[in-house]
Amino acid sequence: MTTETTTPDPQDDSAVDAATTAAPGPVDTFPGDPFFELGLAPSIVDVISGQGLTTPTPIQRDAIPAILEGRDLIGLAQTGTGKTAAYLLPILHKLLDKRKAKDVRRTSVLILAPTRELAYQISDSIKAFSGSFKVRYLTICGGERYDFQIRALNKGVDIIVATPGRFEDLQARGKVKLDDIEHFVLDEGDQMIDLGFYPAIKRIFETLPEACQTVFFSATMPDEMKTLAETFLTDAVTIKVARAGETVDAIRQTAVLVKGADKRDILLRELQSLEGGQVLVFARTRLRTEELADWLGQQGLNADMLHGDMRQAIRLKVLRKFKRGELQVLVATDVAARGIDVSGLGLVINFDLPETVEAYVHRIGRTGRAGQIGAALSICSVADQEKLAAVLSRVGQRMTIIDSDGSQVEDFRPERSPSKGRGRGRPPRHARKGSGDRAGGRPSSPRGKPNGKRSDSYHDKAGRPDRAERPKTKERNDWRDGPRDGPRNGPRDEARDD
Repeated sequence: MTTETTTPDPQDDSAVDAATTAAPGPVDTFPGDPFFELGLAPSIVDVISGQGLTTPTPIQRDAIPAILEGRDLIGLAQTGTGKTAAYLLPILHKLLDKRKAKDVRRTSVLILAPTRELAYQISDSIKAFSGSFKVRYLTICGGERYDFQIRALNKGVDIIVATPGRFEDLQARGKVKLDDIEHFVLDEGDQMIDLGFYPAIKRIFETLPEACQTVFFSATMPDEMKTLAETFLTDAVTIKVARAGETVDAIRQTAVLVKGADKRDILLRELQSLEGGQVLVFARTRLRTEELADWLGQQGLNADMLHGDMRQAIRLKVLRKFKRGELQVLVATDVAARGIDVSGLGLVINFDLPETVEAYVHRIGRTGRAGQIGAALSICSVADQEKLAAVLSRVGQRMTIIDSDGSQVEDFRPERSPSKGRGRGRPPRHARKGSGDRAGGRPSSPRGKPNGKRSDSYHDKAGRPDRAERPKTKERNDWRDGPRDGPRNGPRDEARDD
């Protein structure tokens, strides 16, 4: 049984999630302060007031009291709604309230995130919100030596922020004890389900103390999330902040229908027409991001890339440059971009449409925040049009569609991609000439598979930039074929005593 609360459209809290330094000294608080009225301790209100946060967002207004009361909670909210502060502030309040001076540190808070970027973003927020209080936290992600993480765990930490893979690994080695966990947070749960972490999350749930308070935050509620909630949550309160389609009202959405070979031309023309501002470009695969960033650089644009195969130190460096405004264009894959939260981002471009409508909403939701008008452009080949139709079913009249001749499309109907099926009258693969035994060429691959690499929409275009150390990754035609960014090895884990 759950209690449900619905709140109005969200406000932006990019400054909250992007916090990277300890807060300044305390300022005066008084009864009547909105955060104080929610039940937070004056010391915590001092910290957030010193950061200029004076009005709770809708998700914070409803979630903070519920978490302070010890309720299990399901928060359905997009990025940029203030959800990080919505669970961190009450948890820090309870953590500071219960701590005993010089007591042995017990890990009482576990926060799981789908990606390294989001995990480190959460840790930055812990640092900012804890201010001068000594809260020791550890970020556990893959890709680093185990001995550092194990030493930090042995010294004792109050909060663990982790991605599921490395956390389960350390747990299996007996290095993580969950006996004292009092608060468990699953942030961006739907993204973890998409990345295949459902079995890991279920196993972690089964090892938590029965009395542990559980908090879910997710943009959507897939079936696996519902199963977890029904199995492990008790009398949870559900808070909704705008359904997925409603969060894009402040964003001008446009889709341009093009032939595959024209996608880069449209992208370049759009970028060159901008007068300042930064642009986030989403591409389907890691190889695509690299080639696009290289090509844009050759066209004179200040561009860089972000994908899951990059070393974490380089990824963090690129993110910092983009957040500081030192990059005009960042080309990224979905998962690598999960930690991007840039205030005032004016334009998001989908060079390739994502695999789900929810991912589309996540992407474009990085613009149009804090009452600003944002813009989103999707460059759609024939292979993208079925996915565009699915997006249209969600956003409806909020999107303008432009045909390849520049005219506006009033009644959009997706074309069938020639790569999907043989079509009427097309001969079977083994009967066609051109590259097999019957054509006098190389022997055909077994089971009818084509030899060599298939062309891509822009790979056949003349003038493609060469790269000395190009990754040996195959590009594929259909958006369904592109490999996903999954949980990868990660950054240096840090336990800070702030």
